Amino acid sequence: GGGGGRPSSNSKAVVAPQNRKGGPSSDIYKLIKMVMSKGFDPVIVFAFSKRECDSLSQQMAGMDLSEDGEKPMVDQIVESALACLDPADRALPQVANLVPMLRRGIGVHHSGLLPLLKELVEVLFQENFLKCLFATETFSTGLNMPAKTVVFTNARKFDGEGFRWISGSEYIQMSGRAGRRGKDARGNCIIMLADDVEEDMLEKMIKGDAIPLMSSFKLSYYTLLNLMSRVEAVADTEFVIKRSFHQFQHDRDAPRVSARLAEVDDELGAIVVENEAQIEACRELRARADREGLRLSALAMRPEHSLRFLQAGRLVRVRLPGMPPLQGAWCVAVRAVSAGENRYVVDCLMPVSSANKRRAVDGGGGAAAADGGRGADDDAPRRASPCHATDAGAELVVAPVRLALVTSLGAPRVLVPPDLRPRDKRASVMLSLLEILRRYPEGVPELDPIEHMGVDAKEVESIAVEIEALEAQMATMPEDARRAAGILDVAAGPGGGGASGGGGGNTGEAKKANGASSEAPSAYERREALRTEAAALRAKQNKSHLSQFHRELRLRSAVLRRMGHVDGEGLVTRKGHAAREIDTADELLVSELMFSGIFSGMSAAQCAAVASCFVPVEKSQTQVTLKHPRLVAALQAVQDTAERIATVCVEEGLEMDKEEYAQSFAPTLMDVVYSWAVGKTFVECLAKTDLFEGSVIRAIRRLHELLANLCLAAKAVGDPELDALFEAAGDALRRGIVFSNSLYIDEEGIANAEGGGAAAGGNNG
Repeated sequence: GGGGGRPSSNSKAVVAPQNRKGGPSSDIYKLIKMVMSKGFDPVIVFAFSKRECDSLSQQMAGMDLSEDGEKPMVDQIVESALACLDPADRALPQVANLVPMLRRGIGVHHSGLLPLLKELVEVLFQENFLKCLFATETFSTGLNMPAKTVVFTNARKFDGEGFRWISGSEYIQMSGRAGRRGKDARGNCIIMLADDVEEDMLEKMIKGDAIPLMSSFKLSYYTLLNLMSRVEAVADTEFVIKRSFHQFQHDRDAPRVSARLAEVDDELGAIVVENEAQIEACRELRARADREGLRLSALAMRPEHSLRFLQAGRLVRVRLPGMPPLQGAWCVAVRAVSAGENRYVVDCLMPVSSANKRRAVDGGGGAAAADGGRGADDDAPRRASPCHATDAGAELVVAPVRLALVTSLGAPRVLVPPDLRPRDKRASVMLSLLEILRRYPEGVPELDPIEHMGVDAKEVESIAVEIEALEAQMATMPEDARRAAGILDVAAGPGGGGASGGGGGNTGEAKKANGASSEAPSAYERREALRTEAAALRAKQNKSHLSQFHRELRLRSAVLRRMGHVDGEGLVTRKGHAAREIDTADELLVSELMFSGIFSGMSAAQCAAVASCFVPVEKSQTQVTLKHPRLVAALQAVQDTAERIATVCVEEGLEMDKEEYAQSFAPTLMDVVYSWAVGKTFVECLAKTDLFEGSVIRAIRRLHELLANLCLAAKAVGDPELDALFEAAGDALRRGIVFSNSLYIDEEGIANAEGGGAAAGGNNG
């Protein structure tokens, strides 16, 4: 072991089943007690969310791992570290909860901690004063802090698309902390499993290869404007593209792609499809019926018809990609919230599974984020990977879904606990959902659009008649043609069995998709699959960054011209020179707002609050209510400008979800930043949000960097008033606990970094 590399041959892995009951009887309490009794400390316990770290550490109440002689030294280190905090900040709940824990030899380390507390934990762990540390996986990267034992509280994690088993490289990185070079003959690794897992899955995880390194190079407006400001703009840009890692990977993979494409073309040439005309006719009829079904669904899901039924516990069917449009997954509604003018989002308990990690919640209008909603895991990234509740390994997570993606409402409701963060609470809802699906194998009863939801009967009947006519035509087609087209049962219909559409839709969750069968795929299905693969391979052949460069350059240059960043001759304008100084936020939006005069006449605190919209933060469930009229107007201007920019980009041919782009500039921290900038205490600011203390501080520090960028942009266009405003806004933020000194940098180093050290290249100690 040792360091952060691959476990040595002397490391030992033990797999233990998991029981997540709290208190001294919990498995983690017993496990740490066993580790200490065998002398396997220090131990790092890896959890995959900040809240789980905090929860597990609280289960250690009553366990004291420190020796009596160590406590005075721990007290001295803690007191020295906290000396720079104000008395009010020293009374923060996070400080009050962690300090007694540190005296008992137990620590917590994750991104939600105050930076000072994270460094304090690192210092104590390095000095061997902490015998047990609960940490997220970030502790395994960038920090050389090995232990004797590593514990995984789970072998599955949420990766932004779904829950999956951790990869071989992730396991190696974290388990590599087990075993201190020169101190331990071997390192110990213990994996706690909440679910059954096959032996080959564990072997793949423990012995698996590292994830391949892939290029993420993209031509941004910031890069483009800086290249265009040079004399040989196009030549310079081509030089960068030719020597990018992305182009290198494309050139290396080109022979393999060409060989596979030749194989696919040969297979396609050998396939003979019978009744092709009838199969195509079936598919066309099915597509037309689905379109009519979506019209009926959209009619019933209008806010005036559906909102009053979206109570907590209501079953809702959410449309999934890669399946017939009206056959989504049954989810459980938590609440419906407004997302702007006549737009709504439904927080749902959605089943997700690692087996379906490539799916995304998308109905032709973008994807829904999955890191929010009441009870969402705080570390969960922004994308969900939904599946059916009956799929193997499925479990519920809270995910916000656009109302437009909900196709129908179920008549049944289940009981939803008020706090959905504990996994066992979500598991109880899953059991209720599965029981309903078992009780109605032919389809969950749905609310009738006419009888229950008040939809106009004439509109429903006209759509239903069209659907029935299309299904009647499908029923006359030969069975083998319908089967090849993926249509086995047209009796129920996409409308749900009748004019009202309330008959339960498709034949239930157990059948998953209309036409799903265990039989081997037909020749037609095989040919369509090969055609899809061939198209993907040809797209990959043409995906050379160099071959796409000229199109990308043309589209983005057109956007820059329309937004006034570049003139008709391709020269960077005054607005463009401002945008090329901004690399910490959306350069188009920020420069557009600068030139629109939105900041004119603002106070420093108001300026900082508005700029906080440009800094990405974690999902928050706090409803922000802005009281200052100037801030309300500024927020509206930000979102209107974002929609205008998105419209221009789409019109010029760039792919972008206008709604998602505009909503990404959220007022999550506006009230917090304004309060901090006017001199409120950190405790008062935290009362306005549910984000972790460390997350708030990290966001304000990034905001300070952005304001420094904006100062450069104001200087570039010769606007001293705006420069002074941005500088004052930055100064208003730079105080107190948010910018407390690092334990790794002494006072002299800080003075050099802020003063004369700048002349020597910005020495930071």
